[in-house]
Amino acid sequence: MSNTSTYPLRLPTSVKAAAEKLAKEEGVSLNQFVATAVAEKLSAMNTAAYFAERKERADFEAFRAILTRQGGELPKEGDEPVFSQVVAQDGLPFEVKAPNAAMEEADQGNLPQFGSVQELFDELEVRQDL
Repeated sequence: MSNTSTYPLRLPTSVKAAAEKLAKEEGVSLNQFVATAVAEKLSAMNTAAYFAERKERADFEAFRAILTRQGGELPKEGDEPVFSQVVAQDGLPFEVKAPNAAMEEADQGNLPQFGSVQELFDELEVRQDL
């Protein structure tokens, strides 16, 4: 019994040519390249759905209580803006990218570099009016 199935696929000529070029560069067949691309897309979509569902179940009051409780260690220098933004915005103050998309950008060297949390927040246009 096989764990695969066939699916006739129509691609625009330019898309097929680009996929063939990348598959050759990666040293894999076009079939393997397309199968991997589909699997990565499914993974990214499932990851995004997972985090959206987790956000719906989040208890932000409990989270806020933990972040503002007495005791423990103070945030290290530079951490304060991240914690305060999470509290202020009831979530992360930036778009969460699915791991495959972010890793692809990192592999291509397309990720910006920031010297500080403040520079990152400025780039993301994160509100800091706490």
